[in-house]
Amino acid sequence: MFGFQTGRKITMNKIKIALVDDHTIVREGFKMLLNSSDRFEVVAEAGDGDEAIGMLENNDVDVLLLDIYMPKMNGIDLCEQLKSKGMKTPVLFLSMHNNNEYFMKAIKVGASGFLLKDCERDELFLAVNKIADGETYFANNVSNVLLKSFIGGKKVAKNKEDKLLTARERDILLLAMEGHSAKAIGERLFISSRTVDKHRSNIMNKFNVHSTIELINYVRNNNLV
Repeated sequence: MFGFQTGRKITMNKIKIALVDDHTIVREGFKMLLNSSDRFEVVAEAGDGDEAIGMLENNDVDVLLLDIYMPKMNGIDLCEQLKSKGMKTPVLFLSMHNNNEYFMKAIKVGASGFLLKDCERDELFLAVNKIADGETYFANNVSNVLLKSFIGGKKVAKNKEDKLLTARERDILLLAMEGHSAKAIGERLFISSRTVDKHRSNIMNKFNVHSTIELINYVRNNNLV
């Protein structure tokens, strides 16, 4: 049996992280960075997909940080295989490739987040925290790609009516996917947090979902990317 966690909320305990990357120096860098925080602990690491499968069978982890381009088995195929085996542990892809195709494939195989390897430390920490807590986190450029692919011209049927997101709703959804709070979104868009909450409620109603992660799952399950 895989030692996967089952979607529980992380509380005061350290977030246990597994790292999979074929470059040793990259793994060591991320390991040192993450372990420098009293919030995280890297408990397992592997250099390729095949090695990762064995590693994950024997380790209970809260977040899996996964490279995409690796020998033997790439990160996309590894994630898909692990998810098919019943893995509930959220996956955060870390890649040096700013490639729209990778973003889309990551979403389709069930990723909870995607960051480029040149991201800032604070963004990495934010992403890991959010994903461990059951949320999603996608870098700004990834969020833009997602929005363009399934919101820009898509119609969503509900109650036999076609509904489109408004320009304001698209702005709010983009900022929410980047991890901004209602207060921060309101300050950026010069509206109240109450207005932000109202728009977010409208967005969720149009897609018939109740959270950002449900929205991502809706997009994935309905092949909108």
